[in-house]
Amino acid sequence: MIFLKWEEPQEPNGLITQYEISYQSIESSDPAVNVPGPRRTISKLRNETYHVFSNLHPGTTYLFSVRARTGKGFGQAALTEITTNISAPSFDYADMPSPLGESENTITVLLRPAQGRGAPISVYQVIVEEERPRRLRREPGGQDCFPVPLTFDAALARGLVHYFGAELAASSLPEAMPFTVGDNHTYRGFWNPPLEPRKAYLIYFQATSHLKGVRGRPGWWWGRLGGRIGDILEQTATEARDPPSPGPTPVLIPPPLMSLALR
Repeated sequence: MIFLKWEEPQEPNGLITQYEISYQSIESSDPAVNVPGPRRTISKLRNETYHVFSNLHPGTTYLFSVRARTGKGFGQAALTEITTNISAPSFDYADMPSPLGESENTITVLLRPAQGRGAPISVYQVIVEEERPRRLRREPGGQDCFPVPLTFDAALARGLVHYFGAELAASSLPEAMPFTVGDNHTYRGFWNPPLEPRKAYLIYFQATSHLKGVRGRPGWWWGRLGGRIGDILEQTATEARDPPSPGPTPVLIPPPLMSLALR
């Protein structure tokens, strides 16, 4: 969503009757977005000097032009480029499969690639959390996933019950593949230690996108993969909902750009 506001031209060369706003996508990191896109035009009344654009593609740069009209025609257009924020990656776990296998110290699950929205996936991360009695249940969308990577040792030192068991390059997950939680291997600096028998764990899987230095909110999926290791597993899964948007960011075209030279 973009909130675009402009100033009335200083020399309109007559009474302004309307404003014309045109916009089109000119660049995008999302391969699904066609660029350049179709040019769209909106008309505004003379006393309307702003417009809210919605349903825009995330991570996409748009070219906006604004020009005023009087009885003598349209004046010179003011131009600006604005890039929309990227959105959280999305997962398709509507039909979450059962765990592929389990042993005394491991659970093998099926990891599925996420869909980037406005930027390609940068990394995948597997988070393991011990489920303790009377703990506060984590609700999907209740927080911005796990923004700070923690190794097992760092989490242990801080007395935390969750740790990053693996970080995977986006290129390593071109399609769904099995992953064993607790296999005692290290993935990009994160140790995936064996799980303790007779303990309950929550397994989280999240994806993160980056675009031009901007980190997108991770898209995430979480699944309850067991009462206890070795018992019959209970599965639930849900996709996190995007938290409410704080509102559009105002973008002001400097008044000098709106000094229209009518021909």
